[in-house]
Amino acid sequence: MNEFADEDALKKLFREILGSDVNIKDTLVATEESVFCILINKLDKSHKDDEALFELSGIDLSKQNGDLWLVVELLLKLHYGESSFDLIMWWILDRFNPDGKLVPFEGEDGKLYNLITSKDLYQFLKHRFPTE
Repeated sequence: MNEFADEDALKKLFREILGSDVNIKDTLVATEESVFCILINKLDKSHKDDEALFELSGIDLSKQNGDLWLVVELLLKLHYGESSFDLIMWWILDRFNPDGKLVPFEGEDGKLYNLITSKDLYQFLKHRFPTE
């Protein structure tokens, strides 16, 4: 059985070009973690771009982007839960102080956590809210 559509045609093409048989395997697997990281990184970049535009030109896109952000926030709440959503939004909006220094997240136990990357955030959410 073929792993994906047109595998035989691709094998034939490589055989003609290279003069030998090849094994072709589709190894692109979207894991929950990788999808989460892409989503969070894109939201973070969008937020930073909006802030940079405002600082550079004084243009505030919040009215134009408000409905879109509302939809994204609601989807995040539905999928990840209220507690996880709050931490996600903290990570996007407040993890850096005005001087650009990383602000550690303070847990309910008073312990400080450095959530530097979206992967750190994902792992922390899975550990802290395993049922959400």
